[in-house]
Amino acid sequence: MNIKNFIGNEFVEVKSGEYFDTFNPSTGKVLTKIPDSGEEDIELAVQAATKAFPIWSSMTKEMRSNLMNKVADMIESRLEE
Repeated sequence: MNIKNFIGNEFVEVKSGEYFDTFNPSTGKVLTKIPDSGEEDIELAVQAATKAFPIWSSMTKEMRSNLMNKVADMIESRLEE
C-alpha cells in the first residue's frame, strides 16, 4: 500500500512517483510506502496552505483545537488498516 500526500483537502500521488519503505521496528517488515515528496509536491502544499490560511487564521483557538482533535480521532480509528 502506498500512502498519498494530503494537499488541498485531497489525497494525491507524489509527483515523482517515488516512494520509500517504512518498517515495523519490532519485526523489520515493511509496513507501507511513504511518498518521497519533492519540490513540486512542496510547492503544491505551500499553495494550498496559503489558500487555506485566511479561513484557518480567522477561527478561534478552540475551533482549531476541535478540528485537530477530530483529525486525531479519525487517524486513531483507522490504525489497524
